[in-house]
Amino acid sequence: MDIYYCGACGELLSECPHCIVCNQELHFHCAGITKAAYRNLGDRKSTWRCIKCKQTHSIQPPLSPKFESDALILKEIRALSDKLAPLECLKDEVNDFTYLEI
Repeated sequence: MDIYYCGACGELLSECPHCIVCNQELHFHCAGITKAAYRNLGDRKSTWRCIKCKQTHSIQPPLSPKFESDALILKEIRALSDKLAPLECLKDEVNDFTYLEI
């Protein structure tokens, strides 16, 4: 599980908005948005900018944010695959045991 710290106050975060410009996670109160308002953004979360970045009118997203997300997802899939690999052997052992009982 990844640990995030607020880009404004430096404290530990749990659920938080992510700014696509400065690539920082922020507390809702530090970001100037309520949790409900952020959730209501839906797909627009992928283009959300913090107050600081909105004030500077910077609209350039960080380099390859989609690649970063894809890499994280791929890493999680590989970890799950490694955890599930022993199940195939277990399935074979159960099948072998079942045939012996019949």
